[in-house]
Parts: sequence; C-alpha cells; structure tokens
Amino acid sequence: EALCDAPLVYEAGWGKKLSYILAFSKDEVQDVTWRYTSNFEAVRSRRVAYSEAELIQLMLALTQQCQESYTQKRREELLLRRVLELAEFLAPKKVTESELQGRLSGGLAWRQQRGELGSWLPFTYKPASCRCKKIIFKYSSAMDKYSIWEDGVETNQVSGWAKGAFSIEKMFRKVEQDWKMSYLARQEDSSEGSLSWRLELSPGRAIERLDLTCAGTTYENGRVSWSVSTDKESIPIEGSNGVHSITSLKKANFVCLKAVVTGGRGASAWQHAQLCRESLDSQHYSLEIAVTLSD
Repeated sequence: EALCDAPLVYEAGWGKKLSYILAFSKDEVQDVTWRYTSNFEAVRSRRVAYSEAELIQLMLALTQQCQESYTQKRREELLLRRVLELAEFLAPKKVTESELQGRLSGGLAWRQQRGELGSWLPFTYKPASCRCKKIIFKYSSAMDKYSIWEDGVETNQVSGWAKGAFSIEKMFRKVEQDWKMSYLARQEDSSEGSLSWRLELSPGRAIERLDLTCAGTTYENGRVSWSVSTDKESIPIEGSNGVHSITSLKKANFVCLKAVVTGGRGASAWQHAQLCRESLDSQHYSLEIAVTLSD
C-alpha cells in the first residue's frame, strides 16, 4: 500500500470493523487492538467473544510462558516497555490523510468483494449537458485535484488523485518535501502500476477530436506507456510525455485514457517512471484530456 506507520488505515481507509488484534513475539503476547482504531466505543461494542478480564488473564499467562527462562532484570525491562505501550492506548489517535485511502493492492473485483475500497469507487465523468461541444478533464498532483470543464465553464472539481480515477492498480501519490515535488508512482514493491481516467459521452455523439496532454517523467530505463480506448477501439500513444491529437475516433459511448508505469533500476526503480511530476507550488494541471464533439 506504500504506507508506513499508518495503523488506522484498516479502519479509516479500508472500512474494516475491528474487534480483536493480537500481537505475538518471542517475548510476549499483547492485545494491540487500540493502536488500530480511532473509535474506541465502536470496537468495544464488538468485543463480545470474551470478557476483558479473561482476555487480560490469557495475555499475561502466555507472556509468562514466553519469559520463563528470562532473568528478573529482563522481565522488569519488558514490563516497563509494556506499560509504556499500554499508556499510548489511553486516548484514540487522530486519523491522518494517508490513512483514509482504500486498499490499492490486489484486483478491483477482489477488493470490492472484500469491502476494502474504503470510500473510493471507480469514477466516470458524465457531462452535465448532453449538448456540450467540448469537455476538458485535467489533474494537478501539486494541488491533488481534478478540474472538469464543459464549453469553457468549470462544472466539477474532485479532490484527491484516487477520487477522480476510473481504475487504480498499485499506485500512490508521492510528495517529496525535500525537493518540493509531487507525482504519482507505482508502489515500491511493485514491478508495474497503472491508472486510468474515463469520460462517458452522450448517446449518438461523435468524437471530432481528442487532445491529450500526457504527463510522464522517466529516469534510467523507467517507462510510461499511454493508451486511449473506447467501446469500439484501443489506440496506443507514442512517447511518455507530450501533447497528442487524435482525429480518427468514431462514435463512442466513452473515452478512457490509461497510463502504465514499469521499469527502473535498483531499490528506487519505482521512482524511475512517474506521472504528473510537478513543483509543490505549481498551479498548473499537467494531465489533460480534451474531447471535442461533433453535432
């Protein structure tokens, strides 16, 4: 998930209804449920399998077995550590922005079946007016938002890179505070990641022209591959970055732009293929899909 030290993601992002989370080590067994929730009351209401006293007795008995061969000094050290850790559970922690994301790893159907998408759902933009001549759909990673226009009028804004995406496979938004840059990249342990964006068209409308600003940045042997698809055809786009115009599309019910990031070398391979790399103070939208429709 490209996350570190984000225990609340399971509850806040994935939508999991937690009850018992137990941690095991060679030194001890602990109930660490309270590290993973910000809603103590809701979790308490689900902890009905055992009484709290029974659970505590079990944890202490198992811990005692783990420490049978330990010196008294070592047991006291572990007891102090345990007390300090338990003190952290006295008050619920606040959810951070990164912990609000739904699960990104695994196929979409599998994540939907498990109910781990969180608040994310595949996004398809449908024009507000069936008579509009031009739709512009654009994204800025610095502002982390989408801006959507119809015939020169902004009709919608969507905050959050995932909220405006039609499909997501092993991607995340990276913010480099030291370099003051932001971009979208694949998860660090993944060899490939992809994102797509989809516009739904009014029935019977033909695409006169499709203009794309593809924002890909590569290093080493990183690769960004772009393609456009409709319900009638799929067209690969050459190059990882630049402006492209397509006038050969026929009537279509939708237009979908997809980016796939692969390649790179070494431990930082995931950084060698990026989408929408922008300075954090930028007000520019580096990704743009512009659809001109005929009458």
